[in-house]
Amino acid sequence: MLKVSIAVVSAALLMTGLSLAGDDKKDQAAFQGKWQVESIKSGDGKEPPKEALADLIVVIKGDEMKLTVKDSTVQTFKVKLDSTKKPKAIDFEHVDGPDKGKTEQGIYKLEGEKLTIVTNDFEGGRPTEFVAKEGSKHQLIVLKKTK
Repeated sequence: MLKVSIAVVSAALLMTGLSLAGDDKKDQAAFQGKWQVESIKSGDGKEPPKEALADLIVVIKGDEMKLTVKDSTVQTFKVKLDSTKKPKAIDFEHVDGPDKGKTEQGIYKLEGEKLTIVTNDFEGGRPTEFVAKEGSKHQLIVLKKTK
């Protein structure tokens, strides 16, 4: 009887895992395209002027994300999602620049055409809530899908 119960539980967990992997694919599909940066809030108080945000566009194709300013790529990242985490986890591996090869950990939530991301510095670990508390090294970034 015990062997049958373990087999049933294992099968149920495997099915749940496959379902959650599907959520990663669903979220990755929703990430695709161009996103306008609506706001950036930093725990260190350094925030770009509102006028500068109008030129910041994020372009996501596959697992690659490019940050562009006036159609010029500023930085490129490899993006990895994990929708099994609560909150959902996102990792940004720097593909170029002085931080090439380093990974920033973050969290994300998708709400229709709005994507909210919180990241931390390289050594800080993954954030746990959608805020950039004063004195932290967190960045709260809100993006809106463009047509």
